[in-house]
Amino acid sequence: MRNLILFLFLLPLFVNGQDVAFSDDYTIRHDVAYYLIDDMEGSFVLFRDIPKERKIHVMNDQMMNTGEVPIEFEFKNPKILDVVKARDKQFSVIYSAKKKGRRYLRIENFDKFGVLRDSMTINQSSNMFEAMNFQIEKSEDESMVLIYNIKYDRTIEACLVDIKNLEVLWSQTFDDLDIKQMFQIKQFVVGNDGSFCLALLKDNSNLSREKTRFELLTYNRATNKLDLLKLPMDNRLVATSIFKYDVLNNTLLGAGLFSEKNTIKAKGTFFIRIPIDNPQNHTLSFIPFTEDFIKEYLRKKNIGLNAGIHATEIQDLVLRKDGGILLIGEKIESKLRSGINIPVSFDNEDQVKADFYYDQIFISAIHPDGKEHWTKIFQKKQYSFDDGAIYSSFFLFVAKRGLHLLFNDEIRNHSTISDFTIKGNGEYKRRAIFNTYGVDIKLRVRDALQTSANEIIIPSQYRNKLRMVKFSF
Repeated sequence: MRNLILFLFLLPLFVNGQDVAFSDDYTIRHDVAYYLIDDMEGSFVLFRDIPKERKIHVMNDQMMNTGEVPIEFEFKNPKILDVVKARDKQFSVIYSAKKKGRRYLRIENFDKFGVLRDSMTINQSSNMFEAMNFQIEKSEDESMVLIYNIKYDRTIEACLVDIKNLEVLWSQTFDDLDIKQMFQIKQFVVGNDGSFCLALLKDNSNLSREKTRFELLTYNRATNKLDLLKLPMDNRLVATSIFKYDVLNNTLLGAGLFSEKNTIKAKGTFFIRIPIDNPQNHTLSFIPFTEDFIKEYLRKKNIGLNAGIHATEIQDLVLRKDGGILLIGEKIESKLRSGINIPVSFDNEDQVKADFYYDQIFISAIHPDGKEHWTKIFQKKQYSFDDGAIYSSFFLFVAKRGLHLLFNDEIRNHSTISDFTIKGNGEYKRRAIFNTYGVDIKLRVRDALQTSANEIIIPSQYRNKLRMVKFSF
């Protein structure tokens, strides 16, 4: 095994003084998935989900391999749902498995040596005939995990697990929800303190625009029921949305794009701020896009009176300490060879033959009162084909002095990693920070892991080889 560290004598890999370290190559031809785990007593751990051969690779701060350990579970042939790290010195594997006519949902905790330290059966069932499609939603710090299953009749079975303390906070079957269509379910929201909200969007069409509303169902631990808050959208439609708990300011925040006649063409942003202790005293505001913004975003000199932006997805909502937000959107389009649009969430390189376009980003800073602070457009142009767009989009790196948007300039193995450095007032600079020429890597930038205020680890997936690349700023 060879280790590649700071090959400065080969070529000028990086600009502006970034340090770069490479791990060994790992062949991933048969891997189902892999997970990046940081801060394991000074080590970095790569967990690989390989059928009948789960294992971890342990690396030091220079990404040098210090060990490889097989992972053994209590049940054979588990289906890995997720791997999270909420405890010091341990990572948690959440999985489902079958044994002797029963189905189990479990968590097992391991240290960096692969030793089982703790475990818990979340639930078990003797019903082997009903298909269970477990899905997971995590809090931002991964300390709380919601595990849920949506049944064919739109009944939702869910439980919220405190990963740090290995405790099921609640487990419920919600069979009385007014959900007529699956697309009405917009988001399962989990807070770091165990708060939970199910966000539904109702009557979101031009024919019933006066009734368009969010229905926010928040879990009340005192009653073990969901409390309902109806939030009318003031005769506007919702193009896309995102919700997040702000534990620091004890609020539930929401934001997104609104439209007027259809959900394809967005006319501006909206902002929702709901105090947890007084939900009726909420804030709802709408901020129309300016003509100059639409021209720059569409890259057009002239636009019509009814112009708006299209093909834009909200990618993140960043919390500000003052209770406001940064709303981040990205222009995304995908087309089959026939020209028919398809979903953009593919993660398998061989899954579909299509063209993918990930272009400009916008960030809108919004004050706690719902007023606009600033809105900026960050121009990029990414095109790829037949790769599931796994190398496209961006990674948001939070530093002490501001934000960084990292992305591949071009989707190919010889490319440049660029960075928008953004200050609190919206001012920004663009720079190239790394050139991959001469190195057999292709970086999945959006799947990076931030390990400190000045370090990130980005996985490279190229020619069935996986490699970890560590950047120190």
